[in-house]
Amino acid sequence: MSTSYEFIGRIKQIGQTQSYGANNFQKREVVVCDEDARYPQDVAFSFVRDRCSILDQYQIGDMVKVTFDIRGREYNGRHFVDLNGWRMERADTVPGGGVAPAPAAAAPAPAAGGYAPAPAPAPAPAAGGYAPAPAPVDVDPGMDDAALPF
Repeated sequence: MSTSYEFIGRIKQIGQTQSYGANNFQKREVVVCDEDARYPQDVAFSFVRDRCSILDQYQIGDMVKVTFDIRGREYNGRHFVDLNGWRMERADTVPGGGVAPAPAAAAPAPAAGGYAPAPAPAPAPAAGGYAPAPAPVDVDPGMDDAALPF
């Protein structure tokens, strides 16, 4: 079973279709840059066979979302990994680059008094992506901290 992944970025390079072997196997590469990351990454995706023509409708500088699979293989004792693209679509952009945020949910209807209930505040994200530590609990309230060995 294969898992699909998505990558959003700006097209930096589109290669020409290459043909290989007696079966005329076709392959075309595109390089997409994730400019919004802290350290921008240039990622090369391969489109093969009839999917090579997908890239014809795009040009350098377009903001796109690439759907791809990860393919690995061994050849002469070495291992290789390909990011095999199978779909590409334009990503909606906002002025200044980046991807447009998802549309906001509709606001609740006003109550009988004409006031809408205040939405519950969203929990603040924890630093580093971890959940905050629980508050310390005093297990033995009668014990003096000076009696601890550290």
